Amino acid sequence: MPQTIHRGIKSLIDEANAQIETVSAADAIKAAQSDDVVIVDLRDIREIEREGSAYHARMFASAWGVYEDPATGSAVAAFAGVVEAFERPRDGESMLTIEQGFEMGRPSLIALGLVIENGALVSATIGGSVVIVSSGSLDL
Repeated sequence: MPQTIHRGIKSLIDEANAQIETVSAADAIKAAQSDDVVIVDLRDIREIEREGSAYHARMFASAWGVYEDPATGSAVAAFAGVVEAFERPRDGESMLTIEQGFEMGRPSLIALGLVIENGALVSATIGGSVVIVSSGSLDL
């Protein structure tokens, strides 16, 4: 059934924000260990922590044993299609910085390169620096 809404987006967002509980990354990691807790990050991806970043990302995959990933290059690769579909970048080459991991104290900057031709995404590249967090060897 159709309905008419007589409120603006600001009042709707304020109403939604009143229902949201904000927790620290540490508390979210503890809570994620419970089967009856669902964590959703409702932050606008354009609310950046660092000047010069284009987007802010977070990735939770507790079902895979990853409570929060500080840098998810594979997700950024898929995000290239989202940028193309919703941001409609101009033809040519562009480089965007996606920030991630700030809330967990492991800030990461992922470079997303886009090539747009005739309004369509024709290629994407992912880049950034890495930090060794563990090492080992396998003896066969």
